[in-house]
Amino acid sequence: GLSATMPNVALLSEWLDSHLYISDNRPVPLSISLATGTEGATAAARKRDPDGLAEVVREPFQQGHSVLVFCATKDWCERAAARLAEDLTAEALGVSVTRSGKSRHEA
Repeated sequence: GLSATMPNVALLSEWLDSHLYISDNRPVPLSISLATGTEGATAAARKRDPDGLAEVVREPFQQGHSVLVFCATKDWCERAAARLAEDLTAEALGVSVTRSGKSRHEA
């Protein structure tokens, strides 16, 4: 399939000499939200997670929902994914992550 974010899908279809199929069918409702998670964050938390992503995705993640995060670059996306995986996994396991990135068990 093609991404809905492709602005030139008709041109691509023409170039590939293919048929273009467009559907508005959405089997899962789409919910769009914009949030920042930096309010109330400590300086150490902002240094580790300057975008506040962990705080923004924590609640829907804990409720078993999917979260889609868009990043401007591949590098940013890779760093954000690694940080979220580390932070949210550590939280689920009951450990905290230190400034060095090492985890320690919480009491």
